[in-house]
Amino acid sequence: SRSPHPSDNVIRIGHIGDFTHRQEMLPLIEVVKKLTTSNLPMPWEFHFAGYTPEELDGHPNVRSFPYIKGVDAFHAWLR
Repeated sequence: SRSPHPSDNVIRIGHIGDFTHRQEMLPLIEVVKKLTTSNLPMPWEFHFAGYTPEELDGHPNVRSFPYIKGVDAFHAWLR
C-alpha cells in the first residue's frame, strides 16, 4: 500500500529502520524538535517506518508506520 496522504503540499521526510538504528537517529531527534519551534513557510511531517524514537512519540508532526522491507519499497510507498 502507499503512504496515506493526498497531494497537499506538505513536506514529508521519511526514515525506515528498526531500533538498531537508534544511534544514527539521535541527530534527527534534535532536528525535529528544532523544526517544531521554527517558522517554516510550508507544513512538514516526519514519517518513520519501523521504529520511532520514544522522544518523538505523540509529536504532532511525526507519524509512525509499520516496517517496510527494502528501500525501493519504502520509496514507492512514499510516492
